[in-house]
Amino acid sequence: KLGEESPLKEQLALLRANVLASAMLSHEHNYFPVSEEMIQQYYERNKTKYQQSKIKVIYIAFKPSIPAPGAALEDIARAVSEAASGKTQRSEAEASKLAGDLVKQIRGGADFGKLVAEYSEDPTSKAAGGDFGVVNVNSAYSDDIKNAVMALQAGEVTDPIRQPSAFYVIRVEDRTAQDLQSATEPIRQELRQAHVNEWFAAIRDRFALV
Repeated sequence: KLGEESPLKEQLALLRANVLASAMLSHEHNYFPVSEEMIQQYYERNKTKYQQSKIKVIYIAFKPSIPAPGAALEDIARAVSEAASGKTQRSEAEASKLAGDLVKQIRGGADFGKLVAEYSEDPTSKAAGGDFGVVNVNSAYSDDIKNAVMALQAGEVTDPIRQPSAFYVIRVEDRTAQDLQSATEPIRQELRQAHVNEWFAAIRDRFALV
């Protein structure tokens, strides 16, 4: 009967309260009813948010630098692994200069496809003429890539975008609106999260007055 004695009794009570609070949050989120009409209205109000861009990429790799002593072990291990698996001996500074030069050429009218064939070092996209799929707000790409791409119109090219072991030069091929069907589930989750935020704020304010 240790659970009936202090301090375990109080610790168990606190754990129970925390588990129930978490369960309540999940329940409020998962069971909040979101109608098709609510989804349609949200989509119409936020159409610009659901734009998507078809892109082509030139991938300029560089050899990752090893973190300084004192860095986290996982960061050092990752850098060593990337350096060992990479084929390029190009430094980050060299890659940055090359990527910048390519952007200038493209904006000056150079053929993007020819530059892909000559310089890009991602085998999959290079074989497809630089095609790199579609970017929208729900894509798995990093925020710096999504933000840079979504700020452009068709035919425009980004500045070089640094990633852990390469610079990306990205051209937007086409801008279209993500259809409602593919946006439905993300919208449903956004509406539910907005409800939970309001619900939680109301509870917090209520107890603040006690």
